[in-house]
Amino acid sequence: MKQKKWDKKWRLVIFDIKETDRNSRDILRKHLRNYGFGYLQKSVWISPYDVFDKLKILIDQCKISENVILIESKKISIDNFELGNKIWPIKEINNIYFSIYKKLKLIEKTLTKSVNKKNINKCFKPIYTELLKTVFKDPYLPKELLPKNWYYQKTVELAKKMRRLLYQDN
Repeated sequence: MKQKKWDKKWRLVIFDIKETDRNSRDILRKHLRNYGFGYLQKSVWISPYDVFDKLKILIDQCKISENVILIESKKISIDNFELGNKIWPIKEINNIYFSIYKKLKLIEKTLTKSVNKKNINKCFKPIYTELLKTVFKDPYLPKELLPKNWYYQKTVELAKKMRRLLYQDN
């Protein structure tokens, strides 16, 4: 869902799909999550991603257009950054990135001291796994919705560097 530049528009999906059509409702929710939507409140989802046309096609295919409203808006009564933090666990994810970054920095220091790479690799693997899990949780929001000290890029670059150092001989 990465975009080069955010168009500053929010996409909202509001729906009221009856229990008798639970399958369509579940399909819609699954696609909303896959398209980067966050849960605002019961049956109201929001996203900064331009997936309006894809959603329209899905809604038509599921034959639920009479139960779903799509809205695209530039104006919302809450600050964009504040809204992003309300919908997605941005602070929590950034804290995890920061924690992983600190762990990787410690391992990097040990690597420079010519310590056995096999032992370092044992430490690196669980940290790398934790990073991958975090990357999959990350909603990849536009930078305008992220804190200034967003640790994703630094952490991923350091992890890639560490992988190269640890596996260059293999």
